[in-house]
Amino acid sequence: MPVLAPAFLAAALLAAASAAQAAPFAITYSGTVAANPSLPGVQGGEAYSVTFVMDSGGTTAAGSRWLLSDLRCAIWRFGAAGQRTTLTHPLTGSATQISYGSGAAEANAAGTALTGMFDIGIYAAPATDYTVSGPIVLGAPVSWNVNGSATAFADALGSFDDAAGGVPIDPQRWSRPVAVAGACDDTPVSAPPPGGGAQPVPALGLPALALLGLGAAGLGMRKLRRHS
Repeated sequence: MPVLAPAFLAAALLAAASAAQAAPFAITYSGTVAANPSLPGVQGGEAYSVTFVMDSGGTTAAGSRWLLSDLRCAIWRFGAAGQRTTLTHPLTGSATQISYGSGAAEANAAGTALTGMFDIGIYAAPATDYTVSGPIVLGAPVSWNVNGSATAFADALGSFDDAAGGVPIDPQRWSRPVAVAGACDDTPVSAPPPGGGAQPVPALGLPALALLGLGAAGLGMRKLRRHS
């Protein structure tokens, strides 16, 4: 048993290193509010954005495919300077929460662009389903659509459309997938480049952890020889 313990430690360290590489990824569409929005505090011609955070358990965006069940959060940002407001809507990917949806977000082999995009809609989400930060007051329930045609965002007080006629599902209109800090935190973080390479900070790299494990095993062997 004294000999096996360091080996188990090395295996555990390697497993931890593998798990530490996984990260959620985010994609963002940046659009323009169409003329004559009825949502108080929002003006036509203003910039807005919608971000989806997705997590399939992968370690890189290269060649990845994210289903609706991999969605973790939708983040809407709208309002001019001084009125900027963020709605954060955690998602579970369940059919009971998503009103409609189809397709998948897909990245190219290099992970530098989207080649596929899903459509999705949420109808009448209660106030308990989302959080709002910013000066614009929203009235529950909230609904939103990403399907290229329907009203982009609406609540009990009003709505706004995208100037292009709906939030597009053309993958070329969306940003490349970026590794982010958490399920509803789209702060960019370091991630392994396509094909492997540096590990996310602050996790140790696999070689370092392997050496640490081998060192522990060697120490255990030395102690065993001293007692024999």
